[in-house]
Amino acid sequence: MREEFGVFDIVFRGDIAPGHQLPQVKQRMAALFKRTPEQIEPLFAGTPVPLKKNVDAEAAEKSKKCCCRPARWWKSGPPAP
Repeated sequence: MREEFGVFDIVFRGDIAPGHQLPQVKQRMAALFKRTPEQIEPLFAGTPVPLKKNVDAEAAEKSKKCCCRPARWWKSGPPAP
């Protein structure tokens, strides 16, 4: 089982934190990924999107800190089977 080895997937669900506006979150995400707001639009379609796969715990924690700045929810967990 890969979870035993501390391997994780970073998945974006398209949710935003309470108190934040969707247009501003999209702009911040676009800047984070060096894309236009139109290019990141599919991330907000309501389907979970893997951003990184098979990362170690340290990289997952780093992604968590980085991803929380644009005020969006994310999930880190063991890779999907």
